[in-house]
Amino acid sequence: GRHTSLLKLKKLSLPISLGVKQAVTYKRQSLFIMSTLLLTAFIFSGTINAYNTLLHLGENLPYWGLDNSEVTVEFPIGVDSQYSKSFVGDMKKDDRVESILPWCWSRASYRTTDGNSKILETMAYDGDMDALGITNLRGRNPRTKDEVSLAVNTCKDMKKDVGDFVDIYLQGVKKTLLVTGVYQSTMDGGTGFRFQMKTMEGLAGSYDTILYSIKLKEGNDPAAFINSLQSSYGRDIDARRTYEIYKGFLTSTIDNLSYALIFLFLVFTVVSFIIVFNITLITIYQQKKDLGIFKALGMTNPQIRNVIACKTLTAGLTGILIGIPFGILVTPRLMNLASSGMGIVNLPFTISLPGTFGVILLSIFIALIGVWIASRKVTQIKLNNLINE
Repeated sequence: GRHTSLLKLKKLSLPISLGVKQAVTYKRQSLFIMSTLLLTAFIFSGTINAYNTLLHLGENLPYWGLDNSEVTVEFPIGVDSQYSKSFVGDMKKDDRVESILPWCWSRASYRTTDGNSKILETMAYDGDMDALGITNLRGRNPRTKDEVSLAVNTCKDMKKDVGDFVDIYLQGVKKTLLVTGVYQSTMDGGTGFRFQMKTMEGLAGSYDTILYSIKLKEGNDPAAFINSLQSSYGRDIDARRTYEIYKGFLTSTIDNLSYALIFLFLVFTVVSFIIVFNITLITIYQQKKDLGIFKALGMTNPQIRNVIACKTLTAGLTGILIGIPFGILVTPRLMNLASSGMGIVNLPFTISLPGTFGVILLSIFIALIGVWIASRKVTQIKLNNLINE
């Protein structure tokens, strides 16, 4: 407290030792500065790592409810189905291909608890979903015609989970299926079903176009593979990188979230500066007699300003060092909560060490700039005025 001895700080320079002593002595002001920079560091570390997470998430399609293939192929309407089936055989023989899985979009409906019907997009696969890296939050992918996976918000709406049976309607035909998995997806706000194409056997018009997802063996260039397909099949094939197909949707979603994070970052930059600036002015006004004594003892204005900066930095660094790990621990939970409405409940939080180190420096910089600008008020302290007060 007020009995902190300067002898313990004798190895430090005079401005630093005085700054540390004042930080300990004026606890209330130090606590306020510490709290401000703790919150600032919390927001900064959270936003920079959340932004880093979004950038990496855009490259990881399974977290959006899609497969992990590199190439998606579609045959134009009218191309002979037997021809497209032979394509699957050709791909299975291709040394560059790890796996190929035909699939399609379809529609299914179910009855809600109040008796109304809901129509949802579904994804039906013809084969091993695991081979394409299709993931579930819990449970597993459907393997037989009597199994289904539910999107996370459909799971909530139906009040069903892994191990339960659900009734869904395909082309008006009722199917009772066993829920084997629950997955996250941004499709239709985190709603939908996944099942095997065998589930739709015998139902006319249940889908329009079959797509083919192709997982390449490691080391093969998707662009070169697509070029070779187009050379072999010409106009009879539409082959594109899987990420490019969904890029527009993913980019718009990521951009909207990123803009919100950047706005939050800028707001707290300004707010932190203003708070530190005002606290410094109040401190100078309250302690002007102490500062006048420093002047009387021969300290220059820059030295006194250094004392104030060291005091702020002592309290501020404590807040920053608490706020950074706090932000890293809490932000993933906040992100999951914020994104759960659109169907993403488990974001793979990715920490950026350079970004985290950068926000530490930025937090310190904001504090020092606020202090240094406000501490110009020290030059207006006149010894004659203090004596007359």
